Amino acid sequence: MFETIFKDFQQAKDVHITGLLADLMNQTPVTEADFRALKAGDYVREIEKFLEGME
Repeated sequence: MFETIFKDFQQAKDVHITGLLADLMNQTPVTEADFRALKAGDYVREIEKFLEGME
């Protein structure tokens, strides 16, 4: 069954998924207080700042 499920699996996908998981593990946890601190107008700006920090 295992061989049937993964017969077309490509190693490149494994490397990509592993990289995503490693990045996820390095993220700063977000708390409920963090969400409360965001105002509706500031939401997009805060996300842009967050994404800039990931580069």
